[in-house]
Amino acid sequence: MTTRVLWTARTRSRTPWVAASLAAALSLGLVAAPASGAATSGAATSGAATSGPAPSAGAPASSQAVVLLPRPAPHAEPGVSLTLSTTWVFPQDYDRPAGPVKVRVSASSGPVRVEVKRGSAVVWSKQGSGATLSTSIPLTALRKAGTYQVHATAGPETTKASLRVSRGWAPLMDSVARWPRCKTLTWAYDASDAPQGGDKQLVADLTKVLARYSELTGLTFSRVTGPLADIVVAWEEGTGADATGGAGEYDGVLVTGVLNLFTSSEWAKTPGMGVKGRGALLYHELMHVLGYGHVTDDQQLMYPIHTLGVSPLEPQSGDIAGLRELYAPKTCR
Repeated sequence: MTTRVLWTARTRSRTPWVAASLAAALSLGLVAAPASGAATSGAATSGAATSGPAPSAGAPASSQAVVLLPRPAPHAEPGVSLTLSTTWVFPQDYDRPAGPVKVRVSASSGPVRVEVKRGSAVVWSKQGSGATLSTSIPLTALRKAGTYQVHATAGPETTKASLRVSRGWAPLMDSVARWPRCKTLTWAYDASDAPQGGDKQLVADLTKVLARYSELTGLTFSRVTGPLADIVVAWEEGTGADATGGAGEYDGVLVTGVLNLFTSSEWAKTPGMGVKGRGALLYHELMHVLGYGHVTDDQQLMYPIHTLGVSPLEPQSGDIAGLRELYAPKTCR
């Protein structure tokens, strides 16, 4: 099992976003531009080699010669190997633009055929003349969210692999890390660096936003005092943006969430959920804390540019679909 500790922060402003990542343990770096995600891979194989019976010999006797029967050559059953460049696709990922899913198939003999099915319907297929086939499943074939089955067939042999498509949202990290489902997360507000009067009603605004996220995720949020909370909200100096939000990751699980509001931001200091209030800012940054990244759809809360009076002020259909898919709130009731 591999262990990785990663801290990721996102910056919210009314201008294009600035993204930063800090990787601990082995390396330290700063990235100020969208980073491409490393593809994950899945593989499935069928077919196994078998061997014939052990050689037998006649019983030796003074009047008989010993006869050794030859061992039959090992016989390989027909098999099909199927490899996908990724098993989870996010077509609306802003920071890691999605591309076609690369497919590689090899068999003991051809021809090879690949089919992509959603339920019983074939949405895309490709056939090659040889025993190997390298091709790509276009995103246009994966129009709907859900689980698809990729079938690779050669003669009577078929190997299958699942391909998951999530639309409307994207993960903060390549690992699609999340907090443990149904968990109670503690949160604390550190007012030590708050601008004078700038944090008026902030706790009430945070409480309202977290109550909504509790409904959408099944998580419970409990306010505590001290620095050891799961999520810490604080203030810091910053320019060119309004706030940052993110979380650490440990083996695919989120830990140590942080939301920092910038003391220079008038938006961060304006209370309320209205058009000019900081409600949308808190909603967006806390989505990062919950494990969500930016999307290409400007009708969603997680679009990386906020336009005053135009952009949504709270989670929309795609944002909500992601919260429900990753946290399965119905299982918490």
